[in-house]
Amino acid sequence: MPDATLARLIIPTNHTAHFNNLSFIPYSSTSAIIDFQLNHHLMNKNND
Repeated sequence: MPDATLARLIIPTNHTAHFNNLSFIPYSSTSAIIDFQLNHHLMNKNND
């Protein structure tokens, strides 16, 4: 799936950045939650 591939490319570069900037960027907590859910979903798909 194209969006799964896109998520794989985005998450490794942005995932840590979101968590590192939680206190500085107001919307990053939501972004971090979304990234975590996407990453968790992809990891579960990889384990199938």
